[in-house]
Amino acid sequence: YYTQGVSCTAFSTLSRSGAGCTCTQYTSAALVALTPIHVVIMDGGDNVVGASFEAICQPGDASCTPVIEAVFDIARTNPCVLSGSSCAATLPTRHTKTITSGAAEFSDIAFQLPKATTSENSAILTFKSFGLVDVALTYEIFPGSATALDVVVPSSFSGTEDGTGLYSAVHTLVGKSTAPFIVNVIDAAGNSLGAYDTSTRTVTIAVVDDTATITGTLSISTSSGTVSANNFYLASPVRGNHVLRFASAGLTSFDVTAKIIEGRPHAVKHITTVETITSYASAESVQLGKFTVHMTDAGGELMLANSFSKQVTATLRSKFNSTRTSTVKTYATSVVTSPIGRAVLIFDDIIVHGLEIGSYDLTFSADGLTSASVDVTFTVGLANQLNVPSRHGYPTVNDAQYYRPTTLAAARTISIAPFVVAVTDGGVNELLSADTVVGRNIDVSIVYAQATNRRVFSADPTISDFTISNGVALISAIKLYNPIAGIYNVTVSSTVPVALKAFEFQITITSGDVSSLDACGCVDCVRADISVAYPQGLCSNVNAYKSADVVQLQDVLVATRDAGGLLMGSTLNADERRAVSVQLVSYTLVTGESYTPTTATSPMLADASNEVSCLDATVGCEEVISPPSPPPTASPPPPSTGQPPAPPATPPPPPAETQYTRAASVGALYVINGIVAWCADGTSLHPSKNFCTPASASAEADKTTHEIAYLTELAANGDVLPDVAGTPGTALDFYGVRTAPGFVGDAKSLRFNRPKAGSYVLQFTSTCLEEKCPYSQNLGLISEFLEITIEPGVPHRLEFGGTPLPRRFDTNVTLPVFDVTTYDIADNVLEAMDANVTLTVAPPPFAVVGGSVPIVRGKAVFDGVKIIGMRGVEYDLTFSIADASITHEKMRIIPCEDVKPHASPMPDGSCACIAGYTEDHDVSGASAL
Repeated sequence: YYTQGVSCTAFSTLSRSGAGCTCTQYTSAALVALTPIHVVIMDGGDNVVGASFEAICQPGDASCTPVIEAVFDIARTNPCVLSGSSCAATLPTRHTKTITSGAAEFSDIAFQLPKATTSENSAILTFKSFGLVDVALTYEIFPGSATALDVVVPSSFSGTEDGTGLYSAVHTLVGKSTAPFIVNVIDAAGNSLGAYDTSTRTVTIAVVDDTATITGTLSISTSSGTVSANNFYLASPVRGNHVLRFASAGLTSFDVTAKIIEGRPHAVKHITTVETITSYASAESVQLGKFTVHMTDAGGELMLANSFSKQVTATLRSKFNSTRTSTVKTYATSVVTSPIGRAVLIFDDIIVHGLEIGSYDLTFSADGLTSASVDVTFTVGLANQLNVPSRHGYPTVNDAQYYRPTTLAAARTISIAPFVVAVTDGGVNELLSADTVVGRNIDVSIVYAQATNRRVFSADPTISDFTISNGVALISAIKLYNPIAGIYNVTVSSTVPVALKAFEFQITITSGDVSSLDACGCVDCVRADISVAYPQGLCSNVNAYKSADVVQLQDVLVATRDAGGLLMGSTLNADERRAVSVQLVSYTLVTGESYTPTTATSPMLADASNEVSCLDATVGCEEVISPPSPPPTASPPPPSTGQPPAPPATPPPPPAETQYTRAASVGALYVINGIVAWCADGTSLHPSKNFCTPASASAEADKTTHEIAYLTELAANGDVLPDVAGTPGTALDFYGVRTAPGFVGDAKSLRFNRPKAGSYVLQFTSTCLEEKCPYSQNLGLISEFLEITIEPGVPHRLEFGGTPLPRRFDTNVTLPVFDVTTYDIADNVLEAMDANVTLTVAPPPFAVVGGSVPIVRGKAVFDGVKIIGMRGVEYDLTFSIADASITHEKMRIIPCEDVKPHASPMPDGSCACIAGYTEDHDVSGASAL
């Protein structure tokens, strides 16, 4: 029992022995010195023996020194015997004290970093003495001061040094929520403070020596001396061991080893070797050198045990944008499949073509893997080819700018604007001053891009000789003469001193100023080759007209074209006074005679075109001076003023009036929608075409009515209106000019009155005054010539030829040979007619032999006509073909009495003497009367 107070203190004493109180509760520390322990010997009645105690010896011992031995709990308390204030150097195997007066005192016992008993049984210190019952003293050890951190690694963690390891990945998870690392605050003995730690401590997680990057939740706070660490991982760690350190201020940190092993493929990585070349001279074709690529895991290390087959693609793209190079365009690709095992890939088949100088990215990539890039540079190479830039300065790039021609308006003479030719390497990079070769020549050729049977130029283009200096040349003074519209290939080449690859570009000749007339659009029109007389080639209508009383020409359409051959269409409507004249300039009869008529002698007539002024179309116009108008009547004299009247003033004579009139043989029409047309009159069976010009009010009204109905029907059906002005084509009837709906009535026409058979050449001309056509460069257009063929018409009359037919004829004698020639109404011999001239005799004779004869070259030759008729009768012989006929009247067959007196006719038409008479003269045959 305590003699003082109710708790054990340093001043407490035992009530019976008077010894000091022994404490049994301690806080763990490096050295815990126990308070003195007083051990007294008690008898069986629990009475203190004191000085009366006698030692109890071992059997066989005569005497002994009584001792009490302290038996320690070594594992839990790590005891020692004090030597002064610290443990003795050697821990005795037995710690005993001699019993004096029935007691012994242990004051030199200490614990070293004892284990806490808060979560386990109490520590026991047992005292033994031979012959006496043992006594045990129980101690409670509480955790000491916070000294360090302790981490409990989850059992599932494979990243320990002896574990299988963690796979390298972009995020290699270390602390999982399902398997956290438990961090405890411990004292120096390693006892977890638990609830005895009332402080909130911040614990951080880091990688020692930064061998890897750690991310996630890297700062946590303890509660009651503990905390769970999860959701932290290593970012793309390299293979090997990485030390994770858990630390808190003032406490000893705790290290955990994380072993990282090869993971899945994560990236491709270019490896620079002695074979790596990254700079090349540009050329038409360049094969790049060898590029070595590794497939790596997330830690960036070569895959040594790769088990995944991946296709790695090398792609070359530009790092800059220009007029011909783009960062989004791929200039080369190559694909290599990664091997199993050691993932080393070699790219040695990358070929590029004609690259612009500059910096490029060669990127190696694969699905799901991070790519790698290499900077590849291309520099100017050797002279290889020519180039015509779209824009370039001359003589240097910063001087006056010249542009590559692309589109030119058609004209009779086209001067191509100057353009620059540059010497380049195979990648079209200009050498400029780096081209030190002297005397490079330049040749230029210009050809039509498509196959055509048309004459492309009226004369060969004018092209000078050019020479390159400092890698460039200025091409100028190229002229094209009447080039047809379309696309042309322009080729620039150089062969001296060495051949360079030629450069070709295209120019397009588009619509330009009106230049020429074209009357060859009719269905049966054919154009001949060009000649001196006909620079465009004579156009002929191969469908000949039949000569007649009046021959109206059908659908003579004349279109206007620019110098490139394109139809002008409605673009000419701005020139309201542009007119086209037509006249007959020559004709050649089938007989071979050629004529050059004047306007007065021309066999062609044209409808009067009153609306076309002679100022707008001067061909065929003549000046006519009309007589002056009569003088005005004199005014009556004024009223008398008493003075003699003044003589009346004589008015001046009026000026003569000058007028112009156009010859009837010359036609003229204004151009509308790029065309003019002379047509035959329209009938219900054969209406005049839409492009024809009405010549009367009724015809104009009929055309308007049909046009409205036509357009209304098209609109109702949703159809597109055909082009009224034609198309660029040359193979379409009337050049595609709309022919529907047409009209009935008189049309402006060209006609011949009873024309002779032959060929007639019409000339179409157009000249416009400058004030009337201010926007036209070509006031006078290139004339057109149209050949019209007239062939004999239908039979109109017949004419005898050869031996004259007799008026008296004996029936037994054949008529002499004669012929009948067939003529049309214009007196053309119908040489090509294939028909018979037939003889009809009236009154009908007994018989006619040889009375139907075919026409050969316009003549029917009768060489065996025999008429057996009644003697003494006059017969009319009518020869006819179609509606033409000719009659030989009153041919009398000689009576028998005129043949021989006393004769009479026989049944066969011959004459015989009457019985009793004999023949004494012969009058057989015939004679013309």
